[in-house]
Amino acid sequence: MARAAHPRALRRTAPAVPASVGDLRRAAARHLQAAGVPGPVVEAVELAVSEAVTNVVLHAYPAGADPGPVHLTVEAGGPAVTVRVADEGAGIAPRLESPGAGLGLPIITNVATTLEMSQGAGAGTELLMTFQAAAS
Repeated sequence: MARAAHPRALRRTAPAVPASVGDLRRAAARHLQAAGVPGPVVEAVELAVSEAVTNVVLHAYPAGADPGPVHLTVEAGGPAVTVRVADEGAGIAPRLESPGAGLGLPIITNVATTLEMSQGAGAGTELLMTFQAAAS
């Protein structure tokens, strides 16, 4: 029996709440495993998605407001995996009273091949991460 073609891109949107961190991390891992991405790369993507989505949950939307969306796109193909995590929140700004430890972006930088941060379409923040999926 022939195996069905695996879609190259996963696109998910979820509310920026703590439960979405694990949900999106697991969705990314399942997608990459089905695409045959090596285990160490899947693990690196899982960690980076967890950190990036946690940053959205903690920082993107005002406290007490309804949670806005977090958008995840994972593309597997060729020698690299590309991951985008975006929100529609307030954008990047220093916060002296930040509830986080400030380690999310350094962790992502450590596990990803590249990391680019930019203003999202219209508002919010977008992280674009790449991970080397095959030996070069």
